[in-house]
Amino acid sequence: DPTKALGDAMRAELRQIYLDATAQEQGRHVGGMPSGIRRLDAFTGGLPIGVVTLVLGETGHGKSTLAMTFARASLDAGDRPLIFSYEDGHRSFAQRALAQESRVPTQVIARRSFRGSEARDVADFGGKAIGKRRERIAAWRGQSVDELCRTVRRLRSRGPSDGAQSVGRLVVVDYLQLVAPDSKRHDRREQVEEISRGLKTLAKELGIAVVCLAQVNRKVEDRAEHAPVLSDLRDSGAIEQD
Repeated sequence: DPTKALGDAMRAELRQIYLDATAQEQGRHVGGMPSGIRRLDAFTGGLPIGVVTLVLGETGHGKSTLAMTFARASLDAGDRPLIFSYEDGHRSFAQRALAQESRVPTQVIARRSFRGSEARDVADFGGKAIGKRRERIAAWRGQSVDELCRTVRRLRSRGPSDGAQSVGRLVVVDYLQLVAPDSKRHDRREQVEEISRGLKTLAKELGIAVVCLAQVNRKVEDRAEHAPVLSDLRDSGAIEQD
């Protein structure tokens, strides 16, 4: 019998409400995965579990840096987050992490244009954090959405390591338009729909938070207010529904 009495579902939810209320009294985060941004968590309850969160932005406007903030917060909450990067390699993420720890801008670290004590700060603060930064980064160029989903399932089935409580409760995909489709469809909108639905299924099936970064069209620049909306998303189709 695949059905469940509604009263049983209510009982389970009341039990979870009690556990969450107790956790809140103890100062622990409840709800979705923490984002690392207090006002955002207060407004949303954290990055939601079981769905895909879409982050829209233009090139160079900080999408990957924001994703690093999400991953660091997830790490601090006991998870080993998974970042699948279709654009940047390990070195770029290492530079961003060193910038997070030292407060020296990523561009300064990349260009080696240090001033004053900046080089020493990167070495001191970055070096002390090396053992703690256990986020898992995959340079994932050319891989399909199906390969990504299989990898997440495999890593989660192995269980956590390095003293973590979980692995892959947060999955970050950077970024949507570079993910390879599984089918041979030639229509780009259909390909992106396939990718979007694959990620949606992954989040729902495993009960995890999936954050997908995505590029927007240049028409955003033509508006007086530059905040993007879903219709600005490149190759958008079923993404707005998913």
